[in-house]
Amino acid sequence: MKFRFVLVFFIICNYLYGEGFNNYDEQHVFTFSTGSMPGEIGLIEGVESKGNNELFPKLLKKYKDYFILFDTVNSRVNFYNVDFSLEKELEVDFRLLRNSKSKIMDNIIFSSGYNKFVTAFNISTGNITELNFPDSISSKDRVLFTDKVIFNYMNDGSLCSFVLVDEDEMKYSRLLNEEETLELFNEKDKYLLNGYTIDAKRRIFFKNHIQNNDFITLYNYWVELHDANNMTPPRIIPGVPDFEKLSGITSPFIGFDLSRNSYWSSKTGIIIFDSNGWVLDYLKFNNFAYLGPTINEDGDIYYATSEKVNGVTVFNTYKIPRQW
Repeated sequence: MKFRFVLVFFIICNYLYGEGFNNYDEQHVFTFSTGSMPGEIGLIEGVESKGNNELFPKLLKKYKDYFILFDTVNSRVNFYNVDFSLEKELEVDFRLLRNSKSKIMDNIIFSSGYNKFVTAFNISTGNITELNFPDSISSKDRVLFTDKVIFNYMNDGSLCSFVLVDEDEMKYSRLLNEEETLELFNEKDKYLLNGYTIDAKRRIFFKNHIQNNDFITLYNYWVELHDANNMTPPRIIPGVPDFEKLSGITSPFIGFDLSRNSYWSSKTGIIIFDSNGWVLDYLKFNNFAYLGPTINEDGDIYYATSEKVNGVTVFNTYKIPRQW
């Protein structure tokens, strides 16, 4: 049976391998107040949650020059500048906030719900649409977003897609099958797919960088990369299992930094792989991450933990500068 290196069980791995995780210094950068005023985060006091309850704030994310927070109680998305001053807030449909994965393009916020549906919200017009996947969709959360095409995979590994037809009204095509989806790559200008390619295993690349961000797809790609180039681990990190024992990671994908390192996290820590699939670092947070974690393009990590101050919950936000 394969060893399942799941980040939720950091302490178990620590016991098995007898080594500590890296604990980097964390810089306190901001405290979010709770409430309904501009810039505050909605929270129903007394709701017990580890960040998973639908009445709990979700997803502190970094996007370009903004930090973005999905406020489920107040049904809004807050945009903060790099100093965490409120830049703008958008009143949104609650459906947008029910998500397991999200991405923000120039004018559209996407969210997907455990690979069952996708919600797309136009920031300029406020129009929203929800697209449902059939039962034959992959049970893995493999959805990928581009400017005009939403890609996903069926249980048999074949591609499918929705195509944006009218951005202002947020109207999409019916679900296209694999043959129809592959035809989109023959009209890249029309579908804003310039720079995108697809290989024989239906993996999607942009300027030769793999875009798939479910772990099993990336892991299999790395295995092929290692075999084709006779690559061996460039570093030994105490406590990290051999590469072939890492295939069972189930922690959520956080993002790529500019070096194409990938970040995978539970609410207690992060494991980082370099662009060739070797473990670069792994670290444990000093506190439980109620919001986030997220990264910026440089690879700095941000997350927020909760604290009671005079009986009222606040969210303290911390930064771990990249040191790997």
